Amino acid sequence: MRVIDFRKEPTSDGARVVARVIWEDVDRPPQDVFVAVRSPFDTDLAASTSFPLTAVAWPAYRAGERRVVVEGAVCPRLRDGLLTVLRVLADWYPPPTNTRARRTLPTIDATAGLSVAVPPAARRTGMFLSGGVDSLDLLLENRATFPPDHPLAVRDAYFVHGLDIGSPSQAPRTAFFERARAALAPVCIARGVTLVPVATNVRTLDPDGKSWPAAWFGPGTVALAHAFGARLTDVLFAASLDIEHLGPVGSHPMTDPYLSSGALAVHHEGVHRSRLAKLGRVAADPLALAALRVCWQEIDVEGPLNCGRCRKCVRVMLGLEAFGLLAAAPTFPRHEVTMADLEVCTVDAHMFHFYEELLEPLDRRGRRDLADGLRARLAAFAGGLPSRGAGPWARMQRRLRRLSGRP
Repeated sequence: MRVIDFRKEPTSDGARVVARVIWEDVDRPPQDVFVAVRSPFDTDLAASTSFPLTAVAWPAYRAGERRVVVEGAVCPRLRDGLLTVLRVLADWYPPPTNTRARRTLPTIDATAGLSVAVPPAARRTGMFLSGGVDSLDLLLENRATFPPDHPLAVRDAYFVHGLDIGSPSQAPRTAFFERARAALAPVCIARGVTLVPVATNVRTLDPDGKSWPAAWFGPGTVALAHAFGARLTDVLFAASLDIEHLGPVGSHPMTDPYLSSGALAVHHEGVHRSRLAKLGRVAADPLALAALRVCWQEIDVEGPLNCGRCRKCVRVMLGLEAFGLLAAAPTFPRHEVTMADLEVCTVDAHMFHFYEELLEPLDRRGRRDLADGLRARLAAFAGGLPSRGAGPWARMQRRLRRLSGRP
């Protein structure tokens, strides 16, 4: 793979940085990958190679490219960090045996050699804000912890179109993005944080879309922060899993910090807090609750921000029900959870603890029906796991037996 013609160019309402990606070992046409932003934030885009390199590294490996050659200079800290991240992700997510994807890492080279990236003179911290539980909790936690003038106090929140809200080129999805952005604005204004809308097409580097949800969303998202090298020195990425339940996932405390360059430090935040604890903080803040968007479904662009039917929606609705705050959540179309809703609650190794932590709060809330329904689903999953040995599977079974009152 070659990454060439990196440039910054004006758009109708701002500017974008673009790089041309040329595939060498797989039969794909050349494509442009971009990050776009509106005025007045267009002056913050930096013409460095760190954005496209971070974006293409995993797709290049997964597609079977033998090398990544970047036109220009590359920061050695970022190059070495990306090779570390690729090694970890390749161990967690090896390519299917029936594809051309290589099991050896691509080399990373630069036509102008190595040059350590230099940060802006003034330190400034940003974060990615999707409107989900993890990122809203991170915003609330950061602004409650750091004084406004502290270098690690979040000053910019980046809300990205092109990751979970479809393509920026699709008019209906653009309208939905604008509604979601409007919902996030009040919670940012109340915390003195600038909400920065961003558009990108980085997900097109993984054309079948199978790698993004688990393996690649960390590097693919952090790549965008590198495009704002004229503004940011630090960027926060909200943890998806808590420390007790860490496992293979594309954003991880063992990988995210290695996506840093000499100019930008990447911080993996919130790993000490459970998802339920995060939801409790968000639900207790009316502005955050009014912006809560967890759904990735193709929902009605004129309706609520969440469909209220998919697995993610039902899981969060169960948590809100456990706190007695579902009726206060305006971004969901329904304010009740029934036993029929549990049909979408499929359990796997990744989802096990998200459901497990709901059991006791639902019991206390008087929703024993929902708690027992989840227990049955957890039991069915745990029953299919090995009955002996150590490791996460055995721990799941022991926890389930304890919760079920069995020895």
